[in-house]
Amino acid sequence: MTTERLLCQHPLKSGLTLEFWDRSRPVAGDRWQVVLEARLAVAVTQAHLPENLQADLDDVSRMLGPQAVFSKEEVRHFVAAAAVPQLLQELQAMLLKSLQNYLGHPAFPAKFIGKKFAEAREQQRRYGR
Repeated sequence: MTTERLLCQHPLKSGLTLEFWDRSRPVAGDRWQVVLEARLAVAVTQAHLPENLQADLDDVSRMLGPQAVFSKEEVRHFVAAAAVPQLLQELQAMLLKSLQNYLGHPAFPAKFIGKKFAEAREQQRRYGR
């Protein structure tokens, strides 16, 4: 069972907050699987809906729940225990640099909700859920 701990939060220009979660675990002796997850929750609200879904808030909420979560994970295998803290910092810096402009863009919440809703509708169409 993997435990996770919140390392830090970064407010973005989009008004959302990017969180970094450490989900690392020991695997053998002093070796670890290092897992860093960047997570961003987007509330399913009228303000975050794309224009084409403005009239469908109830349907979107029913299919996605109260929020849609963006997640990006970086994994490194068989890392020495002594190297884990430094590696987590490096991975966090790398992810923040690569994601903050994309996730912080004002259009991101609406585009993400639209994408997740389209995926949910396609899954419902395919599997009758």
